[in-house]
Amino acid sequence: MMVYLVEDSLLVRERLKDGIREIDAGIRVCESDSAEEAIPGILEQHPDVVVLDLKLLRGSGLDVLRAVAGKSSASSMVVFSSHAQAPYRSRCLAMGADHVFDKSRDFGKVLEVIRGCRNEKEENR
Repeated sequence: MMVYLVEDSLLVRERLKDGIREIDAGIRVCESDSAEEAIPGILEQHPDVVVLDLKLLRGSGLDVLRAVAGKSSASSMVVFSSHAQAPYRSRCLAMGADHVFDKSRDFGKVLEVIRGCRNEKEENR
């Protein structure tokens, strides 16, 4: 299984990677800190889960959603952002996100989605 993290904060990426390792040390993690790196990375790597911040150093998570929604084989597109209020949430869901979580309170929910995708993948083996 593979998770692709699109996050410009090294601290947040490290925290997510630590949580993913606790789920299963065998989960492969790829990462980008910009939309311009993430779009080809997601389309080439075929991750099972994409965890995506909206505000990136270069580009936006919305750019990534626009480019990969419907083209990615990811079973779950998770927006994980400090900008998870209703207008952002509605727009992300309309653009193809499966979940929109707030960084300040929903860290565990992101890991629950990843765990669920891993369990589903294991059951389908």
